[in-house]
Amino acid sequence: MKTLRALICTALVTMSPAVVLASPDHWIYDADVELYDDFDEDGFHHFLSVRIDADSWRRSAWVFAELYLSADGVNWEHYHSTEDFWIGGETGDDEFFVDTELLSGYPKGYYDLLIELYDADYGSYSDEFGPAQSNGLALLPLEDKTQDPRPIEVIVVEEESGGGSSSWLLVPALLAAGWRGRRRFRASQSSASCGAA
Repeated sequence: MKTLRALICTALVTMSPAVVLASPDHWIYDADVELYDDFDEDGFHHFLSVRIDADSWRRSAWVFAELYLSADGVNWEHYHSTEDFWIGGETGDDEFFVDTELLSGYPKGYYDLLIELYDADYGSYSDEFGPAQSNGLALLPLEDKTQDPRPIEVIVVEEESGGGSSSWLLVPALLAAGWRGRRRFRASQSSASCGAA
């Protein structure tokens, strides 16, 4: 058996947009988005964090949001449904965050973001917030994770050899010193053996 929300959402999808009436009890006061993760540093991101500040005439209400992206501003692709979240009147302390990593299906481009707000008790449409309300939700430079590979990390190892060439120059000097020392040792042995006779 379908839940109330599923039934209402199915009905909303099959109705024309002109038939869906807004619930005047809730609205989106403000929303913005921050973009993260641009591994290849081309200016296009695959992780977005959306902040939603919804308000209500009621002191306490439960709502949910549907989030959409559009590459052309006309065709909207649904990418996330939030869980029910609480809003308390017109306070700013009830902000809700939606963090999304775009894994596939979003080629590099500039996307618009649209948020629709619904009453969680009745499933009725309340408000929307998008590029028409804020330029911050328009032309977002996005791409999915498959378009944003991590660069291959190159590790450069530098090695230095300390004094290897100078040690070869010392070899002849050491041999000469050893040869002189051996001659002195033999000379001292010869004089010692001569004195004993």
